[in-house]
Amino acid sequence: MEILSNEENSDIITWLDHGKGFVIIQKKRFVLEVMPKFFKQSKYTSFTRKLNRWGFTRVSRGPEMGAYYHRVSLLVLLKNKNCLVICPWYYFECLF
Repeated sequence: MEILSNEENSDIITWLDHGKGFVIIQKKRFVLEVMPKFFKQSKYTSFTRKLNRWGFTRVSRGPEMGAYYHRVSLLVLLKNKNCLVICPWYYFECLF
């Protein structure tokens, strides 16, 4: 099950319309409901530090402020793996 593709999470975390990034809409619910299912850490700041280490950039201004992008990749978070799979954009369509 993928966090971003799961309809149950769509009011908490969702893809941007163009699919090249994601935004966490409700941080408190993300921490309480989503993070315990997929990650070992329980603090939002720890999660965002991990995103930074993985090469994600947070948009700091404009209409997509608060969204996260990876400069060449797509995020796929998998349950039961506690891992991040980063796929090049051109390869993503071949995987699913």
